[in-house]
Amino acid sequence: MVHILSGAFLLSLLHAFIPNHWIPIVAIARGEGWSRGETVGVTLIAGGAHIVGTILVGVVVGLVGIGLTSSHHLYMRAASPVILVLIGLVFLWMDREGGRPHRHGDIDLQDADRRSRAAIITSLSMAMFLSPCFEIEALYFTAGTYGWPAIFGVSLIYLVVTLGGMLSLVLLGSSGLERVKWPYLEHHAKRVTGYILIVLGVLAYLVYSA
Repeated sequence: MVHILSGAFLLSLLHAFIPNHWIPIVAIARGEGWSRGETVGVTLIAGGAHIVGTILVGVVVGLVGIGLTSSHHLYMRAASPVILVLIGLVFLWMDREGGRPHRHGDIDLQDADRRSRAAIITSLSMAMFLSPCFEIEALYFTAGTYGWPAIFGVSLIYLVVTLGGMLSLVLLGSSGLERVKWPYLEHHAKRVTGYILIVLGVLAYLVYSA
């Protein structure tokens, strides 16, 4: 189960650093003249909505893994590494095809000043909630083969790392960090995710075969 939790940490850290997770909040906060405390509060709300949406989908996926494992235990333990590698290859193919950059919480910043604070927060939170990180759902499926402790572990790591990363980057954004260009990560997050999933799949196979 260690490789699953390690993978959850790496994917959570990767997605926390993706610019479109935190730059929209920094830009809106600056345009609206929010204080640091207000910006932190909005980050907690919007980031929390995104995390809840991801975990809800992940738990459902994990339940599927639990159900299949209960009736096909040996098969699922052997198949889970293959599934991780296959999903990793899918992400590499999506990156090769030049898919749309990874985005969460898109909002029209030009219209932000014409909206009330509540409307801005609601729009951003809904966009984040309805855009879960499907990249980590593959880990939930594999975690399901190890039962509820693994599902809980993945959820806890995703919550702490993603929210902590978003908060840190939003606070650093007040110092101008959002002006730093992150073109590779923004346009090739799927490629990095694919490599991580493939490595995790290989490690899972080695652990299973040991």
